[in-house]
Amino acid sequence: MSLNLLFRCAGLTIIALLVAGCASAPAKQAELHGLWLKDNLDGSTEGFYLAPQGELQFYNIYTWLGDSWSVDDNELLWLSFSDEHPLPELSQLPYIRQKKQLVIEGESYFQGSYTSRPFVSICGQINLTTSSVERMSLNITSQTTAGKPTLLVRKVLRNPLKTSFYDLALAEADINTAASYTLTINIIDNQHQNLSKSITLQPNNTACNPAIKL
Repeated sequence: MSLNLLFRCAGLTIIALLVAGCASAPAKQAELHGLWLKDNLDGSTEGFYLAPQGELQFYNIYTWLGDSWSVDDNELLWLSFSDEHPLPELSQLPYIRQKKQLVIEGESYFQGSYTSRPFVSICGQINLTTSSVERMSLNITSQTTAGKPTLLVRKVLRNPLKTSFYDLALAEADINTAASYTLTINIIDNQHQNLSKSITLQPNNTACNPAIKL
């Protein structure tokens, strides 16, 4: 079996699990929408954005790219990719919802207590001029004149359409008027060729960014 076919079969199986979870608990899923962050011992924050349409974004986590999420009973299900493995990975994370806290139990990397944080929504559209795109990753970095670039957002779009829309979250606490924000888009086609493009973002909640052509 080719890697591409294996990738698609694995993806379809996991998507079926996610759809089943989404259909079984729409009310539970609605109460989890938002940006969830936890504080690390070094003073940094990390977490994830659970978008209303079922898309998953990781925040200040460099190892994985978020794809999609759902809920099944008391488990948070999400699909992600890592830089090392081309196949999607399904995480089944037991959780407890406590007012503004989301506690992920178990022994995974994501175990811990997360707090709901205010955020700015960053939206826009990407127009693809190339066909047969397998994956498209989106990364947002910020940089001040005095510091090195900080990677904040990591997200993947699988099998994107010719016109693909994105909705990303940037924590209000991380918005600095003295910083510049860059959205970098990388696409990988079925021949595993890479194409990258970066644009400067203007974080705000009132308008989407101009369309990007790749």
